[in-house]
Amino acid sequence: MYEMRERIRFSETDGDLRLTCTGLVNLLQDCATFHSEDAGYTCKILGEQDLGWFVTNWQVHLREMPSIGERILLRTYPYHFRGMMAYRYFTIESEDGRLLATANSIWVLMNIKTNKPQRAPKEMIEAFVEEEEPRETFEKRKIPVEEGLSEVTKVVVDQTFLDTNGHVNNGRYVQLASHVLPADVKYSAFFVEYKQQARLGDTITLLKKESEDHIQVLLADDQGNPYVVTSWKK
Repeated sequence: MYEMRERIRFSETDGDLRLTCTGLVNLLQDCATFHSEDAGYTCKILGEQDLGWFVTNWQVHLREMPSIGERILLRTYPYHFRGMMAYRYFTIESEDGRLLATANSIWVLMNIKTNKPQRAPKEMIEAFVEEEEPRETFEKRKIPVEEGLSEVTKVVVDQTFLDTNGHVNNGRYVQLASHVLPADVKYSAFFVEYKQQARLGDTITLLKKESEDHIQVLLADDQGNPYVVTSWKK
């Protein structure tokens, strides 16, 4: 188990001064990254080996979004390694111990030069202590693309979208999807499945379908193939 303490910043909040879903995903990603850094597999060391961990999906259960200035405790539990894949569970608690959110995720170790998955070496797996599998039940990681999605808008990827690998940052996809959601709806969970990577100059088309209990937002390329599929549970 690895933990870090944070305080919710103004720049991470919405109009109600509560943490945004984008801010939450960024915090989870930072927690996993710092765990790797402190375990000895820093971004620099991985980069020198042409390696990088890429998240393939998020399954996030929300109880309460923390407010500006609130101090929180993030914990991450790597609970299963299989070949090139690693499974991580997260919890976010308030300073007084209230459980605010939980998340499940799957990560893939990629060779950045070949753009292919690579099996994690034994010493890397041993650097992360495997925990017990979480007792909490999460939905299936695959999100079926629904029929009847309607186009909302298009966005062209510029430099501000990109991370250190030259791809659109994971959190930016969540931000784009959340921008086309109704502002007056509170969500109890959201799910993100990353399918392919968008790069500088690519056009991302956002399509949406609202159902009684959830909203699906698809981020697709010019041919309609998904970059990312998201689902937001009311």
